[in-house]
Amino acid sequence: MRFLVSVLVLMLNQAMALDLPVHILVPQTLTQNYATDGFVQAMRQSQIAAQLPGRVLEVAVKAGDHVVAGQLLIRIDDREQSQGVAGQQAQVLAAQAQLANAEAQLKRTRELVAKKFMSPAALDQADAGTRAARAQVEALKAGVGAATVSRAYARIVAPYAGVVSAVNVEQGDMATPGIPLMTLYAPGDLRVVAQVPQARLEAVRAQGKAQIEVSSGRWRAVGTVKPMPAADAATQSTEVRLEGLPQDGL
Repeated sequence: MRFLVSVLVLMLNQAMALDLPVHILVPQTLTQNYATDGFVQAMRQSQIAAQLPGRVLEVAVKAGDHVVAGQLLIRIDDREQSQGVAGQQAQVLAAQAQLANAEAQLKRTRELVAKKFMSPAALDQADAGTRAARAQVEALKAGVGAATVSRAYARIVAPYAGVVSAVNVEQGDMATPGIPLMTLYAPGDLRVVAQVPQARLEAVRAQGKAQIEVSSGRWRAVGTVKPMPAADAATQSTEVRLEGLPQDGL
């Protein structure tokens, strides 16, 4: 080894003496690139589902339609909920009548106690009865409010302006809470989603940056590389989201 170093030093000195160009090689670490396919998706997308069961009476939009916030998407039969609201309102009226009777009884008892015709204990009892009747009215009113809100769920509206990408229900179908009826997305902010094998994930995470090829030979840098915390056990890969795409489009 010493002999080899001496020879290299001698050759370097000879090259300098002959005024020859000398290039000193410096070791560098090369970045390993990993290429994979991905697909573009909207960063804001929602699966629209029913919050109450019932038969679908109307599907007001179709796939590809642009909608505005609050626009009707689906209408569900709400006759059962309407009957519930009516029943709750009838109970409120009955409770209000009982409250009026309790308040009148309290007033009479107060007058009789003042005249020493009844004991103070009777006044306490009448006052407690009035407070209980008033609490019953308030509870039933809250029930009417809850039933009214439930009935409002029969009209499914767009939560934001966007585009309908899929409709999974038709008029006459039964809507079940939690089962998606359609998919809505907001165009504009996009991301690229790719599946990266576990063996490559640490290198991708350490690199922390990426580019996407938007057309043949045209590359665009992305702002954020975000690996998802969970891996797919079947494919042994992890979803990686490339966010912060250029605002001037792909």
